[in-house]
Amino acid sequence: MNLSDNLSDWLFTFTVQIIGMGVIPLVIYKFWVKESIVSSFGIKFKISPWVYLLAIAIGIVLHFVIVGVSVIWQNVCILLGFTPVNGAGTVYSGPEVLVMSLLCTAVLPGIFEEITYRGLGLQMLDGVNDERTKVLVIGLLFGLGHQFVLQTGYAFVAGMVFAYVALKCRSIVPGMIIHFLNNAISVISEYSRQKNGFVHAAETVINNVLFHSWGSLIIFLAIEIAVLLLLLYTVKRVCVGKKVIETQAGDTFYYGNSPQCIDDIFGVPTTRKKTEAMIEKPSVKWYEYAFLYGSIAVTWLITLFTFIWGVWR
Repeated sequence: MNLSDNLSDWLFTFTVQIIGMGVIPLVIYKFWVKESIVSSFGIKFKISPWVYLLAIAIGIVLHFVIVGVSVIWQNVCILLGFTPVNGAGTVYSGPEVLVMSLLCTAVLPGIFEEITYRGLGLQMLDGVNDERTKVLVIGLLFGLGHQFVLQTGYAFVAGMVFAYVALKCRSIVPGMIIHFLNNAISVISEYSRQKNGFVHAAETVINNVLFHSWGSLIIFLAIEIAVLLLLLYTVKRVCVGKKVIETQAGDTFYYGNSPQCIDDIFGVPTTRKKTEAMIEKPSVKWYEYAFLYGSIAVTWLITLFTFIWGVWR
């Protein structure tokens, strides 16, 4: 079929996002693992309203961090011999193209990439106790998952941010908001550039300051990263805070050293509150991560191929 560039891109995105990152993993998980998708994948909306506001702020700040990281990463690739090729991209012939671009570039990835990488990914790493390992692995998987070397650097950074927020909030919903905003700003910026709009004019002024020199880029990027880390720390304080987990029926009961009445000693016992650190997770064998190793190997090889191709051409 002789499809336009826009239509072929949309068709490809719908197929990859909805089927590849939505239907396939969810159906396989439901019928193979046979556990609740909503609870297992962290699709939880009942979280502090402050988290939603923080997610909006993080989404905006992260966009500018990614711009700086992308510039540095692209220049590193060029120094290593890579030759970038700029395609035509999306041609915004009308407002309907903007709507479709927002759907395919911001809405669908914001939903389905979070379900796959943070929902399924963190569930797969549930047996790993070290959160830093989880954040790094999910960031690496997300960076390589884009399967294009120029996207690997900033996607790795973004993936770590999404994973950290999901871990602290025990929900992938804030990450969906951050992901959507980051991608949506890029779409709106490109649309404004083609239409000579206000957003493009404002972004030009900002970029002239940020990219005036390598010194200004590094200084402003450091400031942006500091603000981002502060927002992430605030998310941690809001989400983790004073969280405790009550023991369920059948758990080990605890008798405190304080004086107990007869009923407490011989009758209904006092249930101890357990913090998350006190709850032991079942050990997982190394070979149970075979699918993870396979995913990283395949995406690494494809990403390496895109680099080699960029050097050869």
